[in-house]
Amino acid sequence: MHNDVCGKIYHRNKQKMLFLRLSHVYLESELTVSMKKLEKQGLITKQMSETDNRFNHVELTDEGKTIVQQSFLIFDEIENAAAAGFTEEEKEQFRSYLERIRLNLKDYYEKEGNLE
Repeated sequence: MHNDVCGKIYHRNKQKMLFLRLSHVYLESELTVSMKKLEKQGLITKQMSETDNRFNHVELTDEGKTIVQQSFLIFDEIENAAAAGFTEEEKEQFRSYLERIRLNLKDYYEKEGNLE
């Protein structure tokens, strides 16, 4: 979960915690624990929103950015090994299935009220 959260922050720079919670199927308690661990490790910083005190923004530190960049290289290498022999069309079809599964699960948890 930590790597996924850091990746989302990396791609969008400063990020609202609410967006992180809604962008994947995270329970608020899981995200809070993850944020505390990442902050303690010096990988993120949290700041209260300047315009709305109800929201925190999170941002990667330089060390956090470096670790995320390194993890992208590792994931690319693993993904290339796993997808060896697949056509681009097959890879895209697989990605679309995974995205549909993610959205189905997100909808399920929202409808069932399982997101805190």
